[in-house]
Amino acid sequence: MIIDFHCHVLEHKHLDDDGTGLNNPLICEWTWSDRPAGKVPTMPYQGIANFPRMGGEEVVKDMDENGVDKGVICSWNLKYLGNKAVIPHQYIADVIEKYPGRFIGLAGIDPDLHARCQDACKELEYCVKHLGFSGLKLFPIYANYSPDDPRLFPLYEKCIELGIFVQIHMGLVTLAGAPLKYG
Repeated sequence: MIIDFHCHVLEHKHLDDDGTGLNNPLICEWTWSDRPAGKVPTMPYQGIANFPRMGGEEVVKDMDENGVDKGVICSWNLKYLGNKAVIPHQYIADVIEKYPGRFIGLAGIDPDLHARCQDACKELEYCVKHLGFSGLKLFPIYANYSPDDPRLFPLYEKCIELGIFVQIHMGLVTLAGAPLKYG
């Protein structure tokens, strides 16, 4: 079985186009896969109209064309960078339900968006118990924290309690303001 652990499923409605978020050409350059040629060219971002559709149908088609059995997808909230890009938990749950057996859902939770880590733990528990998510995804490079920050320990303990895994987004990213020391 082949599992792609870094799929993105989103619609244009999840992105802004007022120049303040992911659509600001000064903030972001996107990469697209040129599957037939096997190349990954970098292209300057040119607004939401040119952003590739990556809804469930398109991602499943891409997975089928490339022999991928399952994809790991997550909700996310990039408000901590001043962006308006949000992929709600319910949207991810709906995609998983529409394509049974094809996706594994992760709850993308920023602990800094919560006044208390207990709120983040409650959000995670809801995503697992009511939406069927299988894990937690953290974005330390976007939110300016280290994965070993003690504030995260309650979330890690909740993951152990729920029997789920943690995926941590690491490495270089294309958004300005993301501190490399946390990637």
